[in-house]
Parts: sequence; C-alpha cells; structure tokens
Amino acid sequence: MLVRNVGLLDALLNDMRDDIEAMAGVEHQHRYVPRRVTGLDIVSDDDSVIVRVDLPGIDLKTLDVSLEGQRLTVRANRRALDVELGDTVVHAERAIGEVERVLELPCAVEPSCSEATYERGVLQITLPRAASARPKRIKIDVG
Repeated sequence: MLVRNVGLLDALLNDMRDDIEAMAGVEHQHRYVPRRVTGLDIVSDDDSVIVRVDLPGIDLKTLDVSLEGQRLTVRANRRALDVELGDTVVHAERAIGEVERVLELPCAVEPSCSEATYERGVLQITLPRAASARPKRIKIDVG
C-alpha cells in the first residue's frame, strides 16, 4: 500500500511542478526527477516468504541483500546516464545513485536456506519460514 501511495505522491508532485512552471512561463529542456523508491511485492504462503524487487539498470556488483532478524535490507546503485560529451539530455526520469529498501518481514525466516536470483531487472528473494513460524494443525479430541 505504501509503495503505491509514494508512487502516486511522486506523480502528483511532478504534475504540480509542471503546472507551476507553466504558470510562471518557465520552459525546461530537461530536469532530473528523483525516484529513489523502487517497487516491490511480498508474497507469503505456509512455507516461505517471497520478496520481488524491481531493480532495472543496477550495477550488479553493488547489489547487497542482508537480513537482521525479520528486517530485510536491499541496497544497489544505478549507473549514471550514458551521455556523450556534447549531447543534450532532453528529459531524464530514471533514478541514478543508491537505492535502498528496508522492510519488515511478516514472520521469522530461516536465513541459511534463503535464495536470491536476479533476472530481467527483478530481484527475487525466497526466504523459507522458520519452523516456529509455520502453521501447525491442532488435533481435536472428540469425547
């Protein structure tokens, strides 16, 4: 929910900035739009928690995933624009620099059995639930 709200807020602020610039008669050739929030999904079932983070264009050497208790941290850097000397940037929206997401997992997990893959700009982290966090069946005695 928070991710959607941040994206909506970002879009509204950009629209307001455009309106103010238009009212002031300011024309811009290019502008950098900071967008340090990257989208993510968290899916949980009886066996594991799966976190998918959109990280297109990152430098894989800077990708870092850490887990402390139930707090998962993902850090990476996006490269600067590839611009040749003499080129003019007309419009730039892709964020550059460090991206960091810190989130609280919905349950305890087993870090030693966790896996992470990066494919087509999406980081997927699979974290098995700790035995203590798995649902348990309670036997009902009928008397």
